[in-house]
Amino acid sequence: MKSDMKKINKNILSVSIASAMAVASAPQVLAEDLLLEEIVVTAQKRAQSLQDVPISISAMDGEKMSEVGISNLEDMSAYVPNFQQANSPLGQIISIRGISSGINQGFEQSVVQYFDDIAMGRGPMARTPLFDLERVEILRGPQNVLFGKNSIGGAISVTTAKPTDEFEGSVQVDYEPTFGRNEVQAVVSGGLTDDLYARLAVRSASDDGYYENTTTGDDEQQKEELTARLTLAWEPADDLSATLKLEHSSFDFEGMGSELIGGYDSAAGASYTEALDALAASTGLDIGEGEGTSNLERQTSFGEHSDNESNQIVLTVNKDYDNFTLTSVTGYIGYEYEELTDGDMTGYDMLEIHSNEEFDQFSQEIRFTSPGGETVDWIAGAYFQTWDLDYGQEVPSGEDNVFSAISAQAALGIPAATGFDPSNPANVYPYYGVNPLLVAANPAIASGLFAYSLVEGENTSSLRNYKGTSDTYSVFGQATWNYSEELRFTFGARYTLEEKDAERDLAIYDISGGGYAPASAGALAMQSTVFGTQPHAVEGDRREESVTGSAIVEWDATAEMMVYASVSNGFKAGGFDARASSPDNFEYEDESVITYEIGTKTELMGGRGELNAALFYSDYSDLQVSQFDGSVSFAVGNAAAAVSQGIELDGRFMITPELMLIGSMAYLDFSFEEYEDGACPSKVTLDTSAISCDYSGKPATFAPEWTASITLDYQRPLSDLINLRMTMDTSYRSEQYIEATLDPYLLQDSETNFNARIALESEQWMVALVGKNLTDNDSYSYGYSAPLSGSSFIGAPSFIGHQVRPRSYTIQVKYNF
Repeated sequence: MKSDMKKINKNILSVSIASAMAVASAPQVLAEDLLLEEIVVTAQKRAQSLQDVPISISAMDGEKMSEVGISNLEDMSAYVPNFQQANSPLGQIISIRGISSGINQGFEQSVVQYFDDIAMGRGPMARTPLFDLERVEILRGPQNVLFGKNSIGGAISVTTAKPTDEFEGSVQVDYEPTFGRNEVQAVVSGGLTDDLYARLAVRSASDDGYYENTTTGDDEQQKEELTARLTLAWEPADDLSATLKLEHSSFDFEGMGSELIGGYDSAAGASYTEALDALAASTGLDIGEGEGTSNLERQTSFGEHSDNESNQIVLTVNKDYDNFTLTSVTGYIGYEYEELTDGDMTGYDMLEIHSNEEFDQFSQEIRFTSPGGETVDWIAGAYFQTWDLDYGQEVPSGEDNVFSAISAQAALGIPAATGFDPSNPANVYPYYGVNPLLVAANPAIASGLFAYSLVEGENTSSLRNYKGTSDTYSVFGQATWNYSEELRFTFGARYTLEEKDAERDLAIYDISGGGYAPASAGALAMQSTVFGTQPHAVEGDRREESVTGSAIVEWDATAEMMVYASVSNGFKAGGFDARASSPDNFEYEDESVITYEIGTKTELMGGRGELNAALFYSDYSDLQVSQFDGSVSFAVGNAAAAVSQGIELDGRFMITPELMLIGSMAYLDFSFEEYEDGACPSKVTLDTSAISCDYSGKPATFAPEWTASITLDYQRPLSDLINLRMTMDTSYRSEQYIEATLDPYLLQDSETNFNARIALESEQWMVALVGKNLTDNDSYSYGYSAPLSGSSFIGAPSFIGHQVRPRSYTIQVKYNF
């Protein structure tokens, strides 16, 4: 550890040369004084200047997000150091400092989103669009005192815009012709009575997508999104206020945003698709076709789609008393979706996945907050949350598919001298699984007989259902002792009791008659041996208690510099695997972390600039991980230990009254200290037969060593009525793994990205041209193994990837009234 920390310290000087980015909108300035406008955040549950918060935090305001076309967390990845959000057809992943939760419906995220103080810890909630916001705050490191639960890797706090007392409104239209993207946002806000105010915001968006499906002729992933939010604010007295938010969203997708991008050749020198094409030719079966190259072309044929709906209801009440403010936050969130995914992402008839999920959550938080500015400033409260989750998945298999072709090829290759008759079930069934005597006598024949058994997968369907519930109770408190004007001490703690129970069942059926009949013994044996799919019904419950806390010391070293040091620990409860195919993979354990951080918040040149820095070291135990098993499912487990350490800088500087520089830079060193039983890359398994691999000393996915970004914002009046504004964003990210088994094929190269915007603005209207990904990077944000490509049947391990959006230009028009 000491050598690693020396390596970090050695880089601090070179890193600090670059300005960093507090990722806020380019602020209005007092030109005569060249003063930055204060950024106000609520990271500690009270309004504070960002420069007074002893946390590594980035903040972006809603206006900036709207201007540059940020409508989701994935778009924010280029602007925030040590933060990424990646989408795949199977789920969403949010990562801060290399810490994330993998893809599994049983997981709650290690980086939790909070919308208006309501925890949204499920992966599908990352699809929630971002619009009409006050700001987004990204807090790095464990946030397990003042935030609800499980925020062991960090927190994303989203604050939506509130009603105004004066009438105002706006309509903004974004049109991107290259890929047929259209977005309309409309907002109306104002007073209904002397003490009742309302704000209605609506967003409608459509997108033709940037992939071409050469099988269907459609552009994909086509999107239709609609969100409506009504916020009511009631202020019947000076010391009492209430806000009610009602929000409904629907977002429907046709097709998926991924493709087969290539991989390793087989021992015979054939690629994955070439091997399958040869298989089809030799057997005479029509099993589809595919290209297997990275060219933004897909060949899926199952009619992929995803239909999603979500709802939010949040009631926030504030009552001021002489010595404190009482805050009540009551929230309901729920979502449901139904989707069909071509699991192999090819035009071959192989893996069709039907999924549906329904989630409901209710939470209640009570907080007591002191007025601030006292010798001791404090906050205390209690929190309750309950949720229910239902998940179902069906994987049907018809006739004449890839498995049928493998079976037919195997039957052709079995020597007649063995006396094996493929048409006689009595000859077939003894060879399902591994027959030691046959393997010893003739491994080639054994392999052929084993492959032939795939025919038993025709006209079968595997169905799994998962139901989970959770109740969480916690109390928390934090106090800051203002020892002097220059020195402050903060201590906080949260006690949490979490109870979970879950049940999961998996069954395999014969669907040849159009219904669901018990599967044959051969089908059950084939599913178990080839896919590891074992019929089962399991259930369990957990009860966990934890105490998490933090201690912070702040020192105003000078009038312009605040220095802080903190230590905190975090906890994320264990749970139950919703997707595994074996009863052995059902329960996983809790994870924990202890983090040390030293940082500074510095004002430069009398308020003309700011530069903030944070040096951190986080030691994780039993980190929860999810890895694709190379066939049809993901395996969930706990890595023994991991360390995330590094440095983050951010800042902004007023170069002239017209030109603002905003920037960030981060260095990250993440490695698993102990992780001996991870799933091997499919290429390794194929070559060595090893199933588990030692990942000790290796990095995680989405953990690039270096990230940086710079924004230049220039604005000047062209006349008394019209302003010119030009913005350029540049971001850099070093190489990183984007696939859980760290296969070198999916080691993403370093990349630099450019975005730019030029606008003409007046008080009532705005016209702008926005260019994104101007370097036209063709990098991938996520990847995973193509099902069965690395099996002994095919022998050409290949991969599926989600490519970032290519270069695009958007026309923006906005009218304020």
